[in-house]
Amino acid sequence: DSGFDGWVGADSYTLVSSISTSAWNLVLKAGDIVTTTRSVNVRAINIGTSLGKILGQQALGAKGVVGNQTPTIRNSYTRVYVDFDSGVDGWVVDSYLKK
Repeated sequence: DSGFDGWVGADSYTLVSSISTSAWNLVLKAGDIVTTTRSVNVRAINIGTSLGKILGQQALGAKGVVGNQTPTIRNSYTRVYVDFDSGVDGWVVDSYLKK
């Protein structure tokens, strides 16, 4: 490109790391009971551009409740926090969940 390369102070830009809650609520809401539609990776909290550490997996058919944390988008996937009935809890790709 024709611009300068270098470092920028954090106060010089805005990182958009989550979708609006109103858009997300069209699909899933905090408190919704969900079931996995495939085996899914469950991740630690999404920070910055990191996907977060994989904490474990939940099997096809695992049930849980969507948490009230704001969903995040990373690498074209929207992730929501799920408190599963058993096993590890954490961030899961929402397209692998159904009400």
